[in-house]
Amino acid sequence: MTHSGRTVISLDKTRHALRENLGGLPKDSTIWKGCRSPDIQLKIWQFLFLSIHQTQKIGEYWRNIPGYEQRGICSVCRDDEESMEHIMLICRAQEGPLIWDLAKGLWPASHGEWPQLTIRSIMACGSLKIKPANNGGNANQEERRNNAKMKGASRLLRILVSESAHLIWAIRCLWVIQDVTLTVEVMQQRWLTAIGWRLTIDRIIAARRR
Repeated sequence: MTHSGRTVISLDKTRHALRENLGGLPKDSTIWKGCRSPDIQLKIWQFLFLSIHQTQKIGEYWRNIPGYEQRGICSVCRDDEESMEHIMLICRAQEGPLIWDLAKGLWPASHGEWPQLTIRSIMACGSLKIKPANNGGNANQEERRNNAKMKGASRLLRILVSESAHLIWAIRCLWVIQDVTLTVEVMQQRWLTAIGWRLTIDRIIAARRR
């Protein structure tokens, strides 16, 4: 299948994954705009863009390079060919479960339950939203506060999912390509550093907007 054909299929699956969250089927332009959300770093825009296009160097990519074919198969799960879904959500390697648990643990209970992530919602994380509670449509002060709170929750969700997914990918590249294995403690620290820095920037930007 050509890259363009894979992209069409990927966009269609992503569109349907966002249907419930957005209340309808988003256009391609909406999905791509979400990748460029101001809540997401430039390097993560690029990661999401390549992932939706299915042009990351995983799986069958390595089968076409003599001497590197083994990189196309997960060395932890053995028989499973690498895919972005496998890396993010299925693999028994410790970085995925560890980092998603950290993200879930930071999610405030006041924002509702941590969402059930799929590979498509992860790839479209720039479009994810937390819906405000329905207060009967009255534009009162309480509703406005609730709407503002949900905007903040949506921004936090996009940051947590995008930063966590990108870190899982970065760790995977380290041990597959460079044969570097990180300890649990180092992975935790990298996540805390990435999230702490990103949330600090978010608070600075929010303060400037006031």
